[in-house]
Amino acid sequence: MQPLFVNLSGYLQLILIPDNEFDCHGRVLDDLSYSIYLDTTCTINTLMEKEIQRNLGAAPDPDYLGRIVMSAPHVFYYYASYCERSFNIYEIEEIAERIIQFNLYKAWAHR
Repeated sequence: MQPLFVNLSGYLQLILIPDNEFDCHGRVLDDLSYSIYLDTTCTINTLMEKEIQRNLGAAPDPDYLGRIVMSAPHVFYYYASYCERSFNIYEIEEIAERIIQFNLYKAWAHR
């Protein structure tokens, strides 16, 4: 699980934490799901703890901005916000493009 650090439109620092990546044979899964957090200079351990707490249904994290799920071949994706701050369509498209670029690089690197 490798987080993806994104500078969204030059003004918002985000951390995307993948919920799934590759199957046991190294193939990219059909559905890619990422949790989106504000980058508040957390350590990886802090991010992991936040993700565990969120999955356990703990109190809402102010840095958590929702989840984006993409279906291969990355034609369809949806974003769900569970907080007051949500992204507009252009920001969601930019996040999706970054995820696609990142996963294409990883897929080629594993060949």
